[in-house]
Amino acid sequence: EDKMLPIYEKAGELGLITLLHSGVDIGYFEPVHCTPERLSHVLDAFGAPVVAAHMGAFEQWDDVERYLVGKEVYFDTAFTYSCMPKGRALRIVRNHGYDKILMGSDMPWSSTVHAVRFIESFELPAEQEAAILGGNAARLLGLKPLCSKNARE
Repeated sequence: EDKMLPIYEKAGELGLITLLHSGVDIGYFEPVHCTPERLSHVLDAFGAPVVAAHMGAFEQWDDVERYLVGKEVYFDTAFTYSCMPKGRALRIVRNHGYDKILMGSDMPWSSTVHAVRFIESFELPAEQEAAILGGNAARLLGLKPLCSKNARE
C-alpha cells in the first residue's frame, strides 16, 4: 500500500534487510497482501536488500516468474520443498540467479533437513549449491561463510 512507502524508504535509509512474507499464507488465505505484482511496484522504494519468502511468493510462482525473476530481490526457499515442483524451483533459480536465493526452512512448520535436501536435489555445481546453502546469506549479512560443503566432507 502507498501508505507503507515511507516505512520502506526508511528501512532503505537505515540499510535494513527487509523480509516480506509473500504469497498465500496457509493460516490466513485471503486476502494476499504481498503478491509478486505488488512487490514489483515497490521494490525501488527500499534502497536496501529485500527478501521475498517462499521462492518469491508461496503458491503464486507463475507471477513470481512474470513479475520478480531477474529483479533485485532475494528469494528464500522456506516451506517450498513439499509444495513446489523441483523443476519449477530449479527454473526460478537458473533464471533469477543462484546468487539471489537463500536457504530457508520455515521451522517449525517445515524441516531444515528436507529444505537442504531439496536444494541438493537440484544438482547444481558445488559453488552454486554452497552459495544457496549459506554463502549468499553470509554475503548479504557481511559475514564470512563458516565452511563449504567440501570442507565438511
